[in-house]
Amino acid sequence: MSSLRGKVVVITGAASGIGFATAHLLAQHGALLSLADMNEKGLATAAEKLRKVYPPEIAQDAVITTLVNVTSPKECEDWIARTTTHFNQAIAGAANFAGVVGKSIAQEAGAVRNMSDAEFQFIMDINCRGTFNCIRAELPFMQNGDKGRNGGSIVNAASIAGISGVPNNGPYAASKHAVIGLTRTVAKEEGHRAIRVNAVAPGIIATPMMEQIVTSAGTERLFGDTDPGALARKAVS
Repeated sequence: MSSLRGKVVVITGAASGIGFATAHLLAQHGALLSLADMNEKGLATAAEKLRKVYPPEIAQDAVITTLVNVTSPKECEDWIARTTTHFNQAIAGAANFAGVVGKSIAQEAGAVRNMSDAEFQFIMDINCRGTFNCIRAELPFMQNGDKGRNGGSIVNAASIAGISGVPNNGPYAASKHAVIGLTRTVAKEEGHRAIRVNAVAPGIIATPMMEQIVTSAGTERLFGDTDPGALARKAVS
């Protein structure tokens, strides 16, 4: 991963969980980071931790943060424009990890027959449309594979739920299935520019979002060794 040194990588969902773990791994390999999230306090804390990884003389400029609602095309576009202006170079990598699971997961209210329109739309807007908005904003500024350079790389957050389906979790499963389809499509569309587009599809990962959902009695059994750092290593490999 030495090739990441000095390269720009943008990350959504960067304040915690998989997004932060990915940012930390990239920082250790010298990448320049543009972090996005809706959690202002969490984003500031993440940036403070990450800047400690860099040499003091470059730490402040090596990590920038932006509050971004991924359901807004304009906010996604403005974030990417700010990123390329700040670093004055194309994007080498993108990790689109912003996502939600919904408040009714693993409950009877989460079954399709009981699902509210509002919750279904909320999950689809962030997980599916949000990923679409980010990809569309990133592509025009992504490093092309020409003049002997490697093309850029995009990694999206899917889920095993999007492959196999999960009871009482229909909107989430549907949104992640959509991410898989979108990922495969963009990979074929952008292959001629040597831009790689992939998705990671984990099971349950021990993140703050998931820890709010499972009971404390079941957390250890459900999570096991599925830590965010392990997934981050796969995402950037």
